[in-house]
Amino acid sequence: MIRIGSIGMGIGMALLFMIAVTGIVFAQHAQQSGQHQLPQPPEVMMREDLIEMYAEPSTIIVNNISSSKITITVYYPEDLPLVGGEPAVTRVDVSTDIGTLIDAENEINRGKSITVYTNESGNAVVIFASTEEGTVNVTARAPLIEYTLEPISVVQNSTELRVKERVEETTYGWRFHIRSGEDYISLPVIPAGNITSKSPDAIFGDDVEVWEWNATTQSWSRPDVMKAGTGYLVRCPEHRIVDIRGARAGTITWKDITENLKPGWNLIGPGDKNVEITDSRYVVVGWDGVDDTWVSLYKGDILKRGYGYWIYKAS
Repeated sequence: MIRIGSIGMGIGMALLFMIAVTGIVFAQHAQQSGQHQLPQPPEVMMREDLIEMYAEPSTIIVNNISSSKITITVYYPEDLPLVGGEPAVTRVDVSTDIGTLIDAENEINRGKSITVYTNESGNAVVIFASTEEGTVNVTARAPLIEYTLEPISVVQNSTELRVKERVEETTYGWRFHIRSGEDYISLPVIPAGNITSKSPDAIFGDDVEVWEWNATTQSWSRPDVMKAGTGYLVRCPEHRIVDIRGARAGTITWKDITENLKPGWNLIGPGDKNVEITDSRYVVVGWDGVDDTWVSLYKGDILKRGYGYWIYKAS
C-alpha cells in the first residue's frame, strides 16, 4: 500500500528543489545582465607618429663631461584642416627618470620635468646631462595636439640614453674623460714609464692646465708628476678622451684617506674603486659639473673614482 503522505512529501521536496534552481538561474542572469550594462573604459590611441625624438649622442659621460642634444619634432594630424601633416608650433612636456633636462633656448628652464615650445619648423631642442650613471628614458608629450584628435589619443614618444662613468678600464690600461672647462679629477691608475711620461703635459696634453693643492702650505702649485690618490684641478679647452697606461692604483679606503689628512683643506682622490664615507668627522665637498656648483657629501655617500674631492680637517 502506498501512503498518500509520503507521496505528498516527495512532491513537495521536488518543488522546493525546482524553485531553488530557478532562483539561482535568475540570479546569475540578472548579474550577467547588470555586467552588460556597465560602460567599458575609454579607448585610447598612442600616436608616436606625430612626435619624433633624436638624441645625439645616445651615450654620454656622467657629470656633464659630455651631454646629449635631443631634438624633438611635432606634427599636426593629417586630417586637420589647413595645417594637416605640417610641423606644429606647440607645447611639449619632457621628462626623464634620472639626470637633468635643460631647455636649449633658456638654460634657466631645467629639471627632471620641463616644458618647452617648438619653433616654426616644429622643433624643440633639449640638452640632457646627468650626475648618475645608468640607462635613461627621456619622454616627450605634446598635450595640445591631443585636443585635436578623436578618440582620446596620447601624442607621446621616448628615447633611451646611456650614461657612463668618466673612467673605463680597458685591455691596455684606463680610458679617462675630461670635461670642457674647469673640473676636479683624480687618477685610478699609476702612470707607467719615467718621470717625463708621468707629467701632466705627457698625460693630458700641454694645452690642459693642471693644478695640485699643497695641504701643508694651503696653496696651489703646478705638479711635475701625477699620482694616484691625489685630487687635481684641471682646465681643459674641450671634452677630451685620454688613454692612460699603467698599474691599478689599488684600493684606497676611507681610513687610508683620513689618516693622511693635514689640518685645513685637502684635495684628495680615491683609487681605482669607489670609496664610501664611513663617518661624519670631516667636511667633504664635491663638484657638480651639471649645475656647476659645490655639493656637500655625508656619511654613506660615495667618493667616485676619477674625481677629486675637498676634505676639511679641523686643527
